[in-house]
Amino acid sequence: MGGAVRGVLPPRRGARAGPANASFRAALGRVVGETGQRTQGRVNSVDYEEFVDRVRQQAGLASSSEAETAVRATLTTLGEHLDEEPDLVSRLPEELAEHLRREPSGRIVYSSLDTFMEEVGKREGANTDEASAHARAVVDALREAVGPDETEDLRRHLPDGLDPLVG
Repeated sequence: MGGAVRGVLPPRRGARAGPANASFRAALGRVVGETGQRTQGRVNSVDYEEFVDRVRQQAGLASSSEAETAVRATLTTLGEHLDEEPDLVSRLPEELAEHLRREPSGRIVYSSLDTFMEEVGKREGANTDEASAHARAVVDALREAVGPDETEDLRRHLPDGLDPLVG
């Protein structure tokens, strides 16, 4: 990460500086040799529990269970749109990566962000406004966890209509 402190991801554009953000980036930016995990030959630089807790906090959810539901709904719906597996999947723990790999029979293509959010809401059992807030919290946590290069790679593998979500 050229010049960056090992284990700490650079702040994303517009991110608030401060100890909470720095500690989150540090917790999510773990690498093998420090405290990262290796699963099925993949290097995981994101801690699952920290990721879920960040989503819970950002979305204002009452429990980790609710946050996990939002994470699964959002990542599964994102996974249905990928034209191929983005590089960031190798940095995610299996509990997150598995949802981005899912491809249902008969590819679903969403023409708009609104339709995407409706699908997330159906999966999550939430109304569209709640699903939108939760999905944005999931994508924000993902963006913070993997950094700008991996986020751009994700964006390249998604339809243009989802740019505002990943942006």
